[in-house]
Amino acid sequence: MPPKILQNLLHESIVLSLKTQNFHWNVEGPHFGPLHALFGTQYESLQEAIDIIAERIRALDECVHPHNSNEGCQAVDPIPAKPPKPLKMVEILAVENEKLAYFCSVTSQKTAEEDPATSNLLAERQMAHQKAAWMLRSHLR
Repeated sequence: MPPKILQNLLHESIVLSLKTQNFHWNVEGPHFGPLHALFGTQYESLQEAIDIIAERIRALDECVHPHNSNEGCQAVDPIPAKPPKPLKMVEILAVENEKLAYFCSVTSQKTAEEDPATSNLLAERQMAHQKAAWMLRSHLR
């Protein structure tokens, strides 16, 4: 089960990274500076995580099967054709980070006995997504 869980997380993370980077490029208005910087930091963090997830899949002697389509995603919605308003971008990314944090929490518990290393990776991703959601939500208050 861990390689399949990791393949799902990898796919969701790639799509979230692409969406975050798209919002980074397309944010406008009075919130441009802080949101451009926040989105940039978050997509760079996601890129690092993607590499760690892929390496864990390989360590489990499985092939990595990434793709950048949204097909099969459960937590992350497709990238909108037209960029939303800046605060809507923040809301979208916060919700999707919360969904991924929940996925990581549930799957970390399921894999704890069978594969503690994967469980730990999932717990770390849970914390990273919770922090990202918190930082994003802070812009909405």
